[in-house]
Amino acid sequence: EGTEAAVRYLYELGHRKIGMINGRLNTYSGRQRNKAYLETLYQCGLEVEPAFILNGGFIRETARQEVANLLAGGTWPTAFLSANDEMALGAQEALKEHGLKVPADISLIGFDDTPAAAQMTPALTSVRLPIYDMSRTAAETVVNLCEKEGSGFQSFAFPSLLIERDSCHTL
Repeated sequence: EGTEAAVRYLYELGHRKIGMINGRLNTYSGRQRNKAYLETLYQCGLEVEPAFILNGGFIRETARQEVANLLAGGTWPTAFLSANDEMALGAQEALKEHGLKVPADISLIGFDDTPAAAQMTPALTSVRLPIYDMSRTAAETVVNLCEKEGSGFQSFAFPSLLIERDSCHTL
């Protein structure tokens, strides 16, 4: 839901070349965010550009290096969606190192809406998750499992919210 909202937001701003900085694809959230990114591009009628899909591994320095490598090749998207805010910070560092500015040259959206997102310059547009509700549900699930009231793997959906700040612009 959050990934779809972010991609559609960029699309509505006029972006047609939207890159993704993925987290680890061996995690549930990494796979789900990547899947939603690809599906939303398709729904918007946009082409998937494999070179614009980077593997940041949910790690700031890895994302910085991935973005730097892409920029060194001389072609890049008009916007990036990052699977977490930490990687968005790394992306912004790489963009700055290559003389590019957020959002004037490339729009940037993070995920998780960590406190750092609002403190960045420019402030990072980010997808907010209800961390308190997620933590409470996880704790309750563990207690239920320990008390034999639950069984096996469970998946829960929580509503997300796109927090619009200053890191995106209209094309």
